[in-house]
Amino acid sequence: MKKLLLLLIIVFTFSSCDTWTCIECSEKNLIDFSIMGASLFKALYPDDKAKVALLNIGSEEAKGNETIKILQDNLITNNSINVFESHAFEISKLPNVLIPIGKSDNCNYEIIQYEKKLIFGTQFHPEMSLDGNNLIEKFCSL
Repeated sequence: MKKLLLLLIIVFTFSSCDTWTCIECSEKNLIDFSIMGASLFKALYPDDKAKVALLNIGSEEAKGNETIKILQDNLITNNSINVFESHAFEISKLPNVLIPIGKSDNCNYEIIQYEKKLIFGTQFHPEMSLDGNNLIEKFCSL
């Protein structure tokens, strides 16, 4: 169940923003990513119709490596981690049920956790760095 939850979180992240994109994307890649997102949605929700939108607002200055400082003890990482971040958008305020676990110079809420369950979220791409992959592996082992 926990691994399924992680997969759904990753899928939701990929399908809702920054879908598999990188700075070298062409127009064809963006169309392909929309088709992949719609196909994934259809696999998860066969009775619903996917709504896919493409948004391109120009270049982003914040793409690249980022060091995340861990703010408190948790089950998925102990030390500062180096990750890949590909956007300058961030959640600016958390509801009371979400606890900030990690922050960077670019974002105050890089890693968050739901206070009562083992539900975590990130505002970076954990799949694109060694430390991020280690974070995913620790989560899967919970």
